Amino acid sequence: MPEPDQSAEQRIGNVGEDYVESLCAMPFGKDFLFRGATYRTKNGDVELGDLLMLLDDTVVIMEVKTALRDKKKDWTDDQWSKWANRRLDSALNQMRRGCEAILTGKVKQVENKRQGVIAVDPTRLKHYYGVVVVDHPKLDKWGAGPSLSVEGRTISVLTTTHEELPHL
Repeated sequence: MPEPDQSAEQRIGNVGEDYVESLCAMPFGKDFLFRGATYRTKNGDVELGDLLMLLDDTVVIMEVKTALRDKKKDWTDDQWSKWANRRLDSALNQMRRGCEAILTGKVKQVENKRQGVIAVDPTRLKHYYGVVVVDHPKLDKWGAGPSLSVEGRTISVLTTTHEELPHL
């Protein structure tokens, strides 16, 4: 049950993240999933991403943006498109910071209930990918997908929706 001081947007965001985590757990299991991992900066702890997947030498950072549809039920396709693309930009910025934090060694460890604390060694991690799940299909995503350039690496990012994610 959500904490009473959470806003409706925070609660629906948690529901969206729960959904994506449960879908990822089906093929990969919970051992490799790290939800809400953080790293320390001079300004305090910063979230690495909504969901981090570590598979041997591969990192997948996932960002989830879920709409509070009750407040947007009369929106036009154009309004939805603008909302979704702003959320995509926000997700890509957070993903860039998270990848940089891993690559530069700011992320020392991550933790989940199945494995406990796991050390993160950026020298062992060779492949980086991003997945952004945005709660509406009106993204300007067709054609070449977005990519990030972080610490001399190009990181491909898949953009999808909550509805499309189970089909991947």
